[in-house]
Amino acid sequence: MSTQSSPPFLQLDGVRRAYGAVNAVDNIDLQVVRGELLTLLGPSGCGKTTLLRMITGFEGLCSGAIRLEGQNIHHQPPQKRPFGIVFQNYALFPHMTVRENIAFGLRSRRWSRQAIHQRVAEMLELADLQAHASKYPSQLSGGQQQRVALVRALAPGPRVLLLDEPLSALDARIRVHLRQQIRQWQRALGITMIYVTHDQEEAMELSDRVVVMNRGRIEQLGRPMDIYRFPATPFVAGFVGQMNFFHATVEEEKIHWSGYMLRADNIPVNNREILAGIRPSEIELLPPEYAGSIENRVKASVREVCALGSVVRLTVDAGNSSSASQLHVEIPQAQARILAFGEGQQVVLRLPKEAIRVYPRKGQA
Repeated sequence: MSTQSSPPFLQLDGVRRAYGAVNAVDNIDLQVVRGELLTLLGPSGCGKTTLLRMITGFEGLCSGAIRLEGQNIHHQPPQKRPFGIVFQNYALFPHMTVRENIAFGLRSRRWSRQAIHQRVAEMLELADLQAHASKYPSQLSGGQQQRVALVRALAPGPRVLLLDEPLSALDARIRVHLRQQIRQWQRALGITMIYVTHDQEEAMELSDRVVVMNRGRIEQLGRPMDIYRFPATPFVAGFVGQMNFFHATVEEEKIHWSGYMLRADNIPVNNREILAGIRPSEIELLPPEYAGSIENRVKASVREVCALGSVVRLTVDAGNSSSASQLHVEIPQAQARILAFGEGQQVVLRLPKEAIRVYPRKGQA
C-alpha cells in the first residue's frame, strides 16, 4: 500500500475539543488514506481517545471539520456514520450467544436472513470461533471475547474500523497473538483502521503510519521505523523506544560532553547548548583492550548489569560517576555471555555519529 500518492479518504481539518480552558485536542490536521492502518499513539491524557471519539461522533467539535471522501460528517450522529467501533471492555451482549452478537448489527440494518447467516459464518471462520458459536460471553476467555467484539464490528462492512485500546485488558501473550490477527484481517479485508494505544510495541508492529500525540497535538506523523530512527522531538525520542539523553555544548561543530568531543550529523549551528540522545542498542561495544583511534570513542566503567530477556542492559559511567555521565547500553544476550561483564569492569564504547540525535535545549528556537 502506498500512502504517498493516494488521496485522503478521511480528513480532519483543524479539529479542536476543549474542556473549559484545556484543549484536549488542539487544532489537529490529519489525513487518513483508504486501506491503511493508522495508529494514534501517546500517553494517558494526550488526547488520542478524545480524537477517536470525535471521529465516531461521541464527542462534538469546538471547531474544525471531519470529511469522509470529501463529504462533511461532523454534524452526523454516531449511528449515521459508516464506522465500526471496538472498545477496550468488549461491550458484548451477555444474554446473546456468539452467533447472535455477531448478527445483531446486521439485523438492525435489516439484512436478509440468508445474508445474515452467510456473513456470520464468514466472521466465525475469520476469527476461528466456529466451535464457540453457541456459547455466551461468560463462557469465553478474554481473548475469545475480544475476537467476537472485533468480528461483530467488522460484520456490517464498515468504511472505517475504529479501535480504542482493544487489547489493553489482556495478558501479554494474548495481546501479541491478537494484534497479529488484527493486522492479518486488516490486510485481508483491505479495510481502513484507526487504532488507539499507549503501547509503542503494539503501534510499531501494527501500523502503516503512526501519529504520536502529546498534550492534544501531533508531535510526529510517519512510518513506524522512520519515527523510531528519526524522532522529530525529544518527547518522541523518549516515548518511542529507549533513549539516552545528555546535555552538552557545541563548539567548533563538535559536541562537548563529559570530557569528550563527539561528532554528530545535523548539529544546530545556532545553538551552543543542546540536548543530545542516542539509543542504547545503537551504542557499539568494543573490546576492553581496544587502543586504536576511532571517532566518538568513549571509555566507561560498568555500574550495573541487568538481564532483559534477549538483551542485557549495561549501565555505565562515561565520566565523573554522576548521573549526567551515565549511559545505558543494550547488547545481545549471547555477546554478554561471552564477555561476562561485571560491576567495575572497564569498557570502550563507540557512539556512531549517525546515531546521535541532536535537539535545541528547551526554550531555544
